Formats: sequence, structure tokens, C-alpha cells
Amino acid sequence: MDMLKAGALMLILALTVGANATATARYTDPVTVEGVEFAPRPDAADMDLQLVGYGVATARIFFDVYAAALYLPPAADADSALAEETPRRLEIQYLLDLEADDLARAANTILQRQHDKATLEGVREGIEQLHALYRDVGPGDRYAMTYRPGDGTTLTLNGEPQGTIPGGDFARIYFGIWLGKEPLSEALREKLLGRA
Repeated sequence: MDMLKAGALMLILALTVGANATATARYTDPVTVEGVEFAPRPDAADMDLQLVGYGVATARIFFDVYAAALYLPPAADADSALAEETPRRLEIQYLLDLEADDLARAANTILQRQHDKATLEGVREGIEQLHALYRDVGPGDRYAMTYRPGDGTTLTLNGEPQGTIPGGDFARIYFGIWLGKEPLSEALREKLLGRA
């Protein structure tokens, strides 16, 4: 009986430790995926963010399109990643050439799959503003989307600010392309959120 209790206790502890490690995992050293390096903290001195997860977006199984990394505050977890009060940053470094229109078209496809027309109408202006900021990209180009509660979502390309889109609803919906329900890739979402 004591052996059974001890075994059950060890199993519970192992599951608890595993769950906590996944929920609070943070990186203290740079990570590299497909030759792309992501720092443990982003280049955003005014924000206390840490690397939570990273992965690669692959098109049709054959082509790696980009490497991505998500940064959240130390106290945030996967469940609060899209909360209006949660600052966040998503960095995407491209591995091949893509036109700005392709980026906008792909985003619109996912957004239409995720949300009804009424929801999207509420943030349509922000979506159009952000898509107007997109530029053609090639291997090595890096976009970053940084959400600061109260300020909005700032898009940078290779470290150069392109513009800021106001609104917590816009940020929640747009970051949801990668982190929400029915995302671009469920496997990538789980990696970005540090759950895989």
C-alpha cells in the first residue's frame, strides 16, 4: 500500500512539475531555429518581456516560410497571452521572398476563418491600416509587432517603426492569427506559447 501511495505521489508531482515548467517556461539564452536567432529579451527597453516560445511556419509541408518568436511579461501565461492588459511582441523573420499583398491576403484568410463579419467590421480600419504598412520582404527581413496596452500595436520592419495601430480589440484579434482559436498553424501556436 505504501509503495502504491508513493508511486501515485511521484506521478502527481511529475505531472505538476511538467505542467508548471510548460506554463512558466522562459529562455535565458538566445535560441536559433532555421538559422534565425531570437534573443531571450526583445529590443524593447521600455517593456519587461521574455521569450516564451518559437517555431517555424511551413507552407504545404515543403517550404519553411518564416521563423517566429513570442515575448510576454514574466507573469503572463498562455491563457493571458491575448488579454487586453497583456503587453506582447511577436517577431517574424522571413526565409523566402513574399510580397506585401501576399502577407495581407494570408492574414485576411485566417481572420475570416476565425471571426464573423460583425467582429471584423469593428476592427476593419485597424486591419487596413496595418496591411497598408506591409512591405515586400525577403530572406533575413524581420517584422515585429509589439502591443503596448493604452498605446496600440507598433509594426517594425528590420527595427524601423512603420506605424502604430490603436486598440486592444485590434491587438487581440490580429495577434490571434498566430495565437487564437483556429490559428494559421496549431503546431506553431503551441510552440509560440511554450506548450510544445
